[in-house]
Amino acid sequence: IILFMYFSGKLSFTEKLTARQRDWIYFLALFFTTRFYLHNFDEGQVNFLMMTAILLGLYAEKQNKSILAGILFGFSILVKYMGVVFIPYLLIKRRFKAVLFIVLALIAYGLIPALFWGWERNLFLQGQYLPFVCKTSLDMSSLSDYANQSLMAMAVRFFSSHGNYGINLVNLKDYQLGFLTGCLYVFIYLIAIYPGESYKSRETNRQLDKIDLALLFICAALFNPNAWMHAFIFLTFGYMVIFDYLFRISFRDKFVLTLAIISFIFHSFTTSAITQFWNRDFFEIFSFVAVGALFVFMALLKIKYSPGEDYS
Repeated sequence: IILFMYFSGKLSFTEKLTARQRDWIYFLALFFTTRFYLHNFDEGQVNFLMMTAILLGLYAEKQNKSILAGILFGFSILVKYMGVVFIPYLLIKRRFKAVLFIVLALIAYGLIPALFWGWERNLFLQGQYLPFVCKTSLDMSSLSDYANQSLMAMAVRFFSSHGNYGINLVNLKDYQLGFLTGCLYVFIYLIAIYPGESYKSRETNRQLDKIDLALLFICAALFNPNAWMHAFIFLTFGYMVIFDYLFRISFRDKFVLTLAIISFIFHSFTTSAITQFWNRDFFEIFSFVAVGALFVFMALLKIKYSPGEDYS
């Protein structure tokens, strides 16, 4: 966590911020995501490790250390596969060396177990990996579970007969549901990586933009088929970028501030300490965490497409 916060600051902070302002940004980003950090501690999840490896990989690539970036990214994808959402972005940014070293790192990581188990057993286990991931990540019982806050799970609950909560608006067939969700993912991803106002002043578009990276971190949470609460610590970097922006403009952008506060309120509704007198499951059924993440996403888009200063 310390590594993640430190290098998040290295990627997002500028010399315009005072030390006191930076401390406040660290505090606010952690405060707004405390709910999700506690889930990781409680459930012993490895999202801390995966998130930090991705961020360190991005920082290494920004320093043009593509080999190190590939090793770190490959390790993150090996832990949990959602780091792959950054690869199309790296290709668009023409960071081909980084993508090459990510692939080579994954191959190397896949071969290491053969040193202990032998080639045949290792090949057998590698062949079982994708079927196992699909079976455990795309099963309808997980996708329809009210605690699953992914966009795919939201679509299942609202637009299919698989949701058992009485909120399905229509009953789409599985292939229709898959097509709808796929289109939604592509649309959100394209919005995330589409050049904003700040690109107009650049001579090249190869630079890794911190707002793009924050949006992709949110995509990594929302696109995960099994986005349980612990997955949403990926919002941390987005909140850091938002508060970095707000401090630099002395909180004049009330719209962005309002979106950030609304997102925190939506996330708080799924906290037992807040909703002890209500039905907490109700808010999870209606995907309040996913909706809150989308408010963070909208706040970042507002910053990205704001004319004027280059906030990247």
